[in-house]
Amino acid sequence: MMKKLTKLVLLAAFLIPFPVLAQQNYSPSGDALVITAKDIADFTIVDSDGQTWNLYEQLNNGKTVVLDLFFTTWSACQAYAPILEEVYVKWGEGEEDVLMWGLSPYDDNEQINAYKQANNITNPCAGTEGGGPQAI
Repeated sequence: MMKKLTKLVLLAAFLIPFPVLAQQNYSPSGDALVITAKDIADFTIVDSDGQTWNLYEQLNNGKTVVLDLFFTTWSACQAYAPILEEVYVKWGEGEEDVLMWGLSPYDDNEQINAYKQANNITNPCAGTEGGGPQAI
């Protein structure tokens, strides 16, 4: 059972409200979709670098998890990637209270790593080989 309900934020290119990303408080009435942990099933992913991440474990540790739903060939994802990277860095690059995971339902590790390199992305991302489609 969860010790404390923590926010889970889902981001997709058609939902991104750039001004909202920098705020600490999120509103369900805003453009970002904010749900609590009780609304989503637990999942585990293995990112394209081979690290394993479990949602409920991170939430139970007091982390807020931001999920970026993307695929590597969509121009909108490529356009907002630098903004998300800036937010990820500002929020402590996963070392503080906020984690950001990219989830792709279509891309394998090779495609994801090429996308990360081309767009200077450093946050963990999982695709077809790491449970991305199942998590979504």
